[in-house]
Order: sequence, then structure tokens, then C-alpha cells
Amino acid sequence: MKRFLKSFNQSLNEAFARNEYIIRWRQKYPKLSRRFSFAKPFGFYFSLGVILSSFIFFYFANLAFEIVTNNLYSEADIRLMNLIAAYRSLAIAKILLLFTYLGNWQIMVTLGIIIVVILRLLKERRKLFFFIIGLIGSGLFYNLLKLIFHRQRPEAVFSLIVQNGYSFPSGHAVMAVVFYGLIGYILLKNIKHWRSKLLLAILIIGLILLVGFSRVYLGVHWTTDILAGWLLGLALLILIITFFKNQERYRPETKANRILGKKFIVLMVCSLFMIEGIFFYYFYKTHPLIEPPVNNLEKITIASAVNLPGIALVDNFPKFSENLAGQKMEPISFVFIGSREKIVQIFKQAGWDLVDEPRRLANLYRLAAAALFNRSYIGAPVTPAFLKTQPNALAFEKPTAAQTVRQRHHIRFWPTEFFWRGAEVWVATASFDDGLRYLIAHKIRPNIDVERDYIKSDLEKTGLIKEAEQIQLVEPLLGKNQSGDQFFTDGKTYLLLLK
Repeated sequence: MKRFLKSFNQSLNEAFARNEYIIRWRQKYPKLSRRFSFAKPFGFYFSLGVILSSFIFFYFANLAFEIVTNNLYSEADIRLMNLIAAYRSLAIAKILLLFTYLGNWQIMVTLGIIIVVILRLLKERRKLFFFIIGLIGSGLFYNLLKLIFHRQRPEAVFSLIVQNGYSFPSGHAVMAVVFYGLIGYILLKNIKHWRSKLLLAILIIGLILLVGFSRVYLGVHWTTDILAGWLLGLALLILIITFFKNQERYRPETKANRILGKKFIVLMVCSLFMIEGIFFYYFYKTHPLIEPPVNNLEKITIASAVNLPGIALVDNFPKFSENLAGQKMEPISFVFIGSREKIVQIFKQAGWDLVDEPRRLANLYRLAAAALFNRSYIGAPVTPAFLKTQPNALAFEKPTAAQTVRQRHHIRFWPTEFFWRGAEVWVATASFDDGLRYLIAHKIRPNIDVERDYIKSDLEKTGLIKEAEQIQLVEPLLGKNQSGDQFFTDGKTYLLLLK
């Protein structure tokens, strides 16, 4: 196959060289034609690499511009960070800490020294030069961009590790792509079997992705910092490899004889990697996760003289749920006055189930299987929604007679900062899942008021409601949820005081 492609490429080049239109074009634009020559340095392959690198850098620049000028990206970043912080686990955080430290400068410098020693022993002077220059240049460039954008990192309440400096773009994401990308490229050039090459490529890409994801999971970078870092790192990596390939193709390096024996080199390399492993283990153990400060909501006590309907009319009382970008979605369907325990009690007594958390992969797998085969899944996770940047803290679902995960009643809850007569005030939105779109996302029935009234009637049967009122919270409206499903409502909400 390789021989066929090489022969095909050679035939194609010869055909282009003899084509009369291309000959005329070369004569008319000699300088430009050299940029697309297969036989000259800085020709076609070099131009292709530079164009590809520039194309990716353009996407980076566009993302940077949007972050600076468009508040939607910042709103989405905040909600994603709140969502991850709400569902992350200490066990996964400890695993991802390993990957975040693989992107730390301490590990990259020591591991980089080992790579430099190996290349020096193997007399790979050109690879050594581009490896060092590429890493130093990339490091200086992303640090310069950090100073230009001076974007602040997420607040300390999200951070599980100590981190200083500016946030955009993520240095870990940039250097993971460049550093491990260059190592992968050097190794790929020395591997013959395509299966081994594919496996190595998958491992390198997986490592790069995990380094970036770990930064968001540990609360030290916004999601867009990582995306920008990957784009910038990829653009730089392609540019470095493009210059290297241009030199390698048109100015072949004279191979110097190795003075040291192969066995000695292997022994030295193994010893260096063993030392690196010990250093990494020591670094990991001496830089554990930290306990972030607790971010308690500032309590606002509503005057006791305010009656039940007046609770939802106080200043700054939440009236709408939000999507990931902070745009308004469904208005509040319910205001519950009572503790979390009382809310769980009344819904369980009414035959509702507390939904499983979406952070567990087993739950998501079970949900996907139930959706695909149209089966029941009691307590299936719901898609998170937001209120004042916070994801829902509670959710309940109730299956229909169809007994399928594709169709169900559900309600989401958020705690508020308000207290009334010593009791917590919670808000909730309700809707009815009437099927699945592409077997991925639920679609809701447009008339969300029917679901609101159904839940009110269901809860009344428990006898655990002390007082109930209905008020006009917002004007009647048409809207869309985060999946793009349309809904309409009269804008009314129920206030329920629990016993």
C-alpha cells in the first residue's frame, strides 16, 4: 500500500509538471509557484503545513476574541465549573491529579532533560535542536499570551490544588500538546508497524486530553482555557514539525557514529526513567489535593410579616431557570418552603423517585441502554439545568404507565439564599418528557402548566402540605429549553408550605 501511494504521488507530480496550464502559471507567477513546488525547500509540503497551522491558529484567535467580547462564553464556563464541582468525586480527582502533574513544568523539565540526553546519545542533532527550540518557543509564546489576556482563574472555592498566574490559555494544555506531541512524533518515526503506530497515537492523544480535562476537573481552569490551549498547542506543534520536515527532506542530516554501545545507552535510559519515576512519585505525594473553602450562600431572611404569596415577590427572588449560556428557560413552577428532608419525604410518599447522579458512568450507560431498547429505568438521571449559575441540587422522576425511560414526569430543585420563618426556601421547574430526540436528549411536552398542575395534585394526596397558594410570578410566555424544545406557560407558580 505504501509503495502504491508513493508511486501514485510520483505519477501525479509528473503529470502536474507536464501540464501546459501549470507551466504557464509557473512562468507568470514564479515566486508563488515555488511555494507549491514539490522539489524545492519551502515548497508544497512546507506551505501546506504553514496553512494548516495558520488555520488552527485562526480558530484559536477567534475563540480568544469571543471570550473577550462575548459574555456567553464566560457564562457557560461558570456553569460548567459549578456543574463539575457539584458532581466530582475525590477518588477521580486523585487519579486526575496524576495527569495534571504530567503537565507541570517540573515534570516536563526533568522528563525533557531525559529526552535531550537520549537524542544526544543517539546523535540525533536535528531532532534535539527542534525539540529544545520548540518547547522553549512554545513556553514563551503562551506565557506572553497569558500576560496579554490576563484572564483570572476560577475562584478558590473550586480549586483542589494550589495554582497561581493567569488562566488563558492553559499552559498545561498548550505544553501537553507540544511536549507529548513531539515525543510521539519522534517515536512514530522509529516504529514500523501501523498497529503500533495507531496504539501510540491513541495513547498520546488520550494523555493530552486527560491533562487538559484534569485542569477543569480540579477547578484551576475554565473549559475555554483548555480548548484554546489545545488549539494553540496543535498550531505550534504542526509548525514545529513542518520546519523539521522541511529541513529533513531537503537538507538530509549526516548521521554521526555513536561512540557508546547500544547496551550502555539502553541501561542509561532505563536508569534515567527510573529516577524520573521516583521524582514523579515524590512530587505527587508531596503535592496532594487541598480542601477548597466552603462557599456558603449568604442567607436572606424574609420578614415574618410577609405572607406566603409574598415570598416570591421579594427583591432578587429567582424567576427563571437558565441554560448553560445563562439564557432564560422555563419560569419557576413551584416554591417550596421546607427542608431538603421534607421535600424528599413528600415526593417519596407521592410515589416519586430521587434520580441517580449523572456523574457515574454506570448510570449514564444504563440510561443509554434503557433509551435504546425502550426499557424502564427508575431514577434515571436528568439533564442538569441552572439557576443563578448553579446546577440543580435535587431532581425527582415518576414513570408513566408505559414504563419506559423515554416518557416520564420530572421536576428539578434548587436551594435559594432565602429563609422564611426559619424555613428554607426552594424553587423548582417541572416538565413532562414525551420522548427522545435521536435517542440522546429528552423532548418535553410544550404545555408545562399541565405537568405543574399534575405534580400539585399528586403532592396534595400525601397530606404533607400545610398551606398552598398560587400567584402570577411572570407574564404568560413562549420559550425554549436548552434542548431547543418549545414550551408555553401562563406564568403562574405554586407556593407550598410543607408540614
